[in-house]
Amino acid sequence: MPTVVYLPVSETMFSRRFNIGDVSRKETVQAFRAHVPEKALAAFDKGVQALSAGSYPEAEVTFKSAIDPDTDSSAIIAYLAAVFAAVGNAQQAAGAWQTSLIDGSDLPQVYDWLAGSLLRTRDLSTARSMLEEAVSRWPSDSRFARPMALVYATLGQGLEAMRALERHLADHKDDVDSLFMGVEWLYQL
Repeated sequence: MPTVVYLPVSETMFSRRFNIGDVSRKETVQAFRAHVPEKALAAFDKGVQALSAGSYPEAEVTFKSAIDPDTDSSAIIAYLAAVFAAVGNAQQAAGAWQTSLIDGSDLPQVYDWLAGSLLRTRDLSTARSMLEEAVSRWPSDSRFARPMALVYATLGQGLEAMRALERHLADHKDDVDSLFMGVEWLYQL
């Protein structure tokens, strides 16, 4: 069997919009809020409210005002990146999420959101390294399997792509688009 196998990935698989609901979930907000310095909590909460309400300019200004270069602002920067992603600026969002990883690399959501932005901008080599790092840190977390499958398929690692897709489908049996892609990939392999 050939060692390099490129598998087809539809444009829509790369172009899935950022899900703003992910950053608004109570448990997600609480996980990030735990990393916000005490003096920035009020601004962070106000920014989250604005973001959840769709007031993106207000959320951006509020998060930017809460960033302090002398303290760990990784959680605030991660939410600022979510504002950029919500308005469709995937490249700016990816840059901000990468910045937030400097001090906030213990939050798997950042890797997930970053990978989505990198896929939207087609920065597949960076997406691969970020996803591989995430998988090594959280091996039982299947949220990284689908984007990893897309990256592997596009970069010619067909067998690894299929394995990652199978892992994703084991936890997401109702993902019809991925099921269809899996059938197509089986045929190609």
